Amino acid sequence: MKKVQFVFLRDRSALDARSKAPADVEEILQSCGYETRHINLRFDQPGYLRVPLVSLELLRTILSLPKGTELCLQYPVTKLLFKWHWLLKKRCVRLTTIVHDIESVRYTGKLSEEEREQLSCFDSIIAHTPAMQELLISSGISADRIRLLQLFDYLATPPPPSPLNYQEGAPREVCFAGNLGKSLFLPELQQIVGANLHVLLYGVGLSEEVELSDELQFKGKFAPDDLTLLRGHYGLVWDGEAITTCTGRIGEYLKINAPHKASLYIAAGIPLIVWRHSAIAPYVLEHQLGIAVDSLLELPERLASIDIAQYTRYREAVQVEQMKITQGLHLRNIISAL
Repeated sequence: MKKVQFVFLRDRSALDARSKAPADVEEILQSCGYETRHINLRFDQPGYLRVPLVSLELLRTILSLPKGTELCLQYPVTKLLFKWHWLLKKRCVRLTTIVHDIESVRYTGKLSEEEREQLSCFDSIIAHTPAMQELLISSGISADRIRLLQLFDYLATPPPPSPLNYQEGAPREVCFAGNLGKSLFLPELQQIVGANLHVLLYGVGLSEEVELSDELQFKGKFAPDDLTLLRGHYGLVWDGEAITTCTGRIGEYLKINAPHKASLYIAAGIPLIVWRHSAIAPYVLEHQLGIAVDSLLELPERLASIDIAQYTRYREAVQVEQMKITQGLHLRNIISAL
């Protein structure tokens, strides 16, 4: 049975500009025997040309698939694909999707009817977490069609383990990496940093409202594949507008989502700090990958209470998970069992 993945590109120059998560999924699927077909979404063309051109390219590509093909797609996917769903079914193509984001839930807090219908077209759905699975089931998608990723893979060469540097009385370092401009809670971090707690920021878009100091430092940009630059005793997975809880739609989205940021820290060998109400908190706690808190105001006291023996257990558990995600085993194991 032939295995194919469709990879949609915004234009001809987009192949090398994709974010790491979809690029890693493409590479893992290729290693599992999936042939890649790139489809140009032609965003460099006006809409009146783009829609018929992409529709025609999709039609030609679908007709080239042997009957019974296993076809894998990354979601969200262009709406134009669903125009040809009837043809895919007629050709007995089995559809699998790997969910990156559910946009209607991310921005409105509810699954739209359009996205529910789109997701219902797939024979298998690889979702993030049990909470995302429950959302899909409550929307009418049968449980036997859903597989759970738990955490995204993060293909990379693991850096050598950093020195422990966890002496009693020394400051605990927490790193936060990503698009800093979207992290509206960052200016409030000055309320918790001090002699015993330092925060290290990595990424782009840092707001001028963030008051930097010796305890709250900006460490610059980093390349997603170069994990040697990240340092810290813990990596923070947090979103929203406040440090007291994860607020707003994006904060609420953490209740179903597995942020790629968590995989970044694990790939770097760094234990996690997550919101207690996030979808990944049960997995993090069960596998001793770090701690969960209701509010970042808890951190100074909470981190001071973790002794070197407990922290060493976190590091060792993270190293086990690091081996899995840097080799793509989360997704690879699901694909092999389909």
